[in-house]
Amino acid sequence: MRRIVFFLLALGLAGCSAPGPKEAAVRVEATYDFMAGCITVEAHDKDAPAKSETLNVVVSGRAPPDKVTLAVYRAADWGRTLVITVIAHERTCDGAEVARTEREFTLNEAGVKELNVTLSAPDADGDTYVSTTQGGTDCDDSDKNIHPGVTSELCDGRDNDCRNGIDDGLSVSNFFLDEDGDGVGGGDPVRACVAPPRHILAGGDCDDGDPMRTPGKSELCDDIDNDCDNEKDEGLPTSPFHRDADGDQFGVQADMVRKCRAPAGYTAATPTFDCNDGNANIKPGATELCNGEDDNCSGAPDETFTQKGQACATSGCPGTFICNEAKDGTRCDALPPVSYYPDLDGDLQGSATAGAENVCPPAGAPMGKVANRTDCDDLDPYNKLEGQEICDDRDNNCTDGKTDEALVCNGKGWKVLGRPVVPHVRDWNTVALGAGGSPVWIAGGAGALAYRASSNTGNFTEFHQTCGNITWFAAWVRPSDGSVFLAGDGGYLATYTANAASCTTANTSNATGGTTSSHPLRGITGVEVGGVTTVYVVNAQGYVFSWTGDNSPPAFKLRRTGTDPFWDIHGASSSKLLIAGETTVVVPDLPQVDSYDTTTNTRTTHNLSGIPAANLYGLHGIWAWDSTHAYAVGRRGNFLAWDGGTTWRFISPNPNMQVDLNSISAPDAASAYIASQDGKIRRPSVAGWVEHFTANGALKDIAATSREDVWAVGNGIVVHFE
Repeated sequence: MRRIVFFLLALGLAGCSAPGPKEAAVRVEATYDFMAGCITVEAHDKDAPAKSETLNVVVSGRAPPDKVTLAVYRAADWGRTLVITVIAHERTCDGAEVARTEREFTLNEAGVKELNVTLSAPDADGDTYVSTTQGGTDCDDSDKNIHPGVTSELCDGRDNDCRNGIDDGLSVSNFFLDEDGDGVGGGDPVRACVAPPRHILAGGDCDDGDPMRTPGKSELCDDIDNDCDNEKDEGLPTSPFHRDADGDQFGVQADMVRKCRAPAGYTAATPTFDCNDGNANIKPGATELCNGEDDNCSGAPDETFTQKGQACATSGCPGTFICNEAKDGTRCDALPPVSYYPDLDGDLQGSATAGAENVCPPAGAPMGKVANRTDCDDLDPYNKLEGQEICDDRDNNCTDGKTDEALVCNGKGWKVLGRPVVPHVRDWNTVALGAGGSPVWIAGGAGALAYRASSNTGNFTEFHQTCGNITWFAAWVRPSDGSVFLAGDGGYLATYTANAASCTTANTSNATGGTTSSHPLRGITGVEVGGVTTVYVVNAQGYVFSWTGDNSPPAFKLRRTGTDPFWDIHGASSSKLLIAGETTVVVPDLPQVDSYDTTTNTRTTHNLSGIPAANLYGLHGIWAWDSTHAYAVGRRGNFLAWDGGTTWRFISPNPNMQVDLNSISAPDAASAYIASQDGKIRRPSVAGWVEHFTANGALKDIAATSREDVWAVGNGIVVHFE
């Protein structure tokens, strides 16, 4: 080890010569154990860092361990406390710092203080050279044989002298990676003075991951370029193969390749080819199914099922033979006919008693018919299976023929009203109801007249002979105020308001218009238009009169030829009224219906259709529930219906019923209540005549505003469903 001494001069640093007796100094001895290039000593005033001095000592080329010694003096203008820093550089004084130490000294007294420091730098391999990562020159601090002090490069793929790169100055060759170990390398070459691991001099391998692919290797039938000449299986014998995408061993004729063996998805050529390469079940020789496919590739689908497509029938409905569900035969696709039944009342339930009309699908239901037969009364929309039971003396829910079950009536029903409800027994000929059923007027022989304010409660008030000692045959109630209009014997007319002081009367024998008559008035109806009331009456000699209900006389409108009688008049339109009557002169007792146009004052005689001889008798009652529908009844069970034209049809549910039918009131199509000469209240239904009530004597008139409010009168009889 050599010791080299330097002196800091003049301003603050001096050499090792002895200081003066009053001077103070610091003796610095810095030892280092690596190949240093320069040692730097720096001193500055702690309180004034700008006052400093630096000395660099070049030590390159000196083998460690070694040391340098210096003396540090305080300058005259410095403070007493110095900061001394010792720094080591491996290469030059301007190079990277590899070690440093710093101390602080206060020089209050004369003499020399000692600063001994040891500078160490990282040197993992112990070759005295500091790693380049720490600012040194050792390019591999893990190998002590690699450092800048090495004088000659070795052919070992390493930069031994840490200068000019790996193997610099040595002869190099191209080496190729032989990944698959077949003795021939591939890819880009690596230049080196000696072959790296798994590298060889020969190159040109076309697939260094497959030892079966090497230049010069014999070609194999494996669809691989074994000899690396960019051709596969060349020089080998080939055969034709056809695409077989569905794997059924039959290929497609148009898709053929020649190979030394079958490629994936191909099969060897056969006598026959696949007609559907997307379905393995379709191929030559397969069993033909009835499915619209050419399963056996014969050229025609379903050729063994000769019946397919031919006409067939199921219960008379036409169809075509088609493939069955199992696809092994055919079946007729004709749907069975659907049975439809009349729905006359429009409640979407068909008649339980009517015959079926069978219709072949896809045709729908015939007009007015439905595909069920659950309706026990197809003339009444309120009577149907699971209908709501109400108190109307009918089987509304079609349950076992029972009426008004479940206590819906709560005591209500058909009753004969006597005292005190009807104070006196009279010969009652007519009953008329106001709007909604109230008030109720009854009238009859010898001026009989009575009034009940409510249809459902209270006693009748009698106005006997208030309008004269006239036998009244017909009555009509004005909707606006409940006043009654009466038509009776001797051509008398009257109108009366309950409890009024007097009655207004008139007589057709005083009629204006050129013709008069005093014959009995048998029918009456009225209209209110614009606050003006007009009633129309008919008599037994075929006359029609009108009256406004005031003190003016009636007006003659028209009469029939001869003396054939009119018995009743009614209408649901202010301009068109219907008149029921009969013939008595030319051919006695034949029924007749006329329509009367009040606007043109003309009469049209209607046609009557299908009346059996046993029922071919005159009509005594008529009722229209709307402008195009009406019923008429007469002697010997004659019962007719009208649908808005000029023809009436016979609709009696039992032509053998020969009772005289006197009067009818029909608030709706299913509620034709009829008063009969035998004292019964009847109603037609699909099951026949329904007898709702039997009185002790003939019933002459009937009136109803609903199926729950029905009135009938006769000789000394007043009947009410209440």
